[in-house]
Amino acid sequence: AEEFYRRALETWNEVAGESSPAFATTLLHLAGVLRERGEWGQAEALYRSDIELWRQLVGPEHPHTLGALTELARLYLEGGKPEMAEPLLLHLKDVTAQHQGKQSNTYLEVIALLARVYQELGFADEGRALIEDALDAGRGTLNMLSAPVQKLRKLLGDAGDTNDRNGSS
Repeated sequence: AEEFYRRALETWNEVAGESSPAFATTLLHLAGVLRERGEWGQAEALYRSDIELWRQLVGPEHPHTLGALTELARLYLEGGKPEMAEPLLLHLKDVTAQHQGKQSNTYLEVIALLARVYQELGFADEGRALIEDALDAGRGTLNMLSAPVQKLRKLLGDAGDTNDRNGSS
């Protein structure tokens, strides 16, 4: 996949230039492949480049820019740096709630990541409160059937299991 995305970047650069949505999208995918392979430094550099490119192309609060920021936060979380993910996710939480609403899939994904950050930092109650607030915002809507909501419910259950295990030891 890495080779494919690198060739695609070369092609998009020739066809549309480095300042094109196609180039930016491919760059984001390449960063994801590198993240999955554990090549944190290279992935971080590509995510940062991608974020700047999207900011230039569509602005700082566009869903593409916010998506790239979310992936950078995911990199930090998966890379064992939750303290670096937290400020990004707090920003994303506010921006996505304001522009897309608390029922949007983007907002729900950010809440799931932020809850995981809080759990890793030892603030499970704060993470639980975030999840409960997000679930309450969508109660009674069709969105309650969505995959992001199911993910939040699972996280909420996992947090309860962790608290049960910790309380009984």
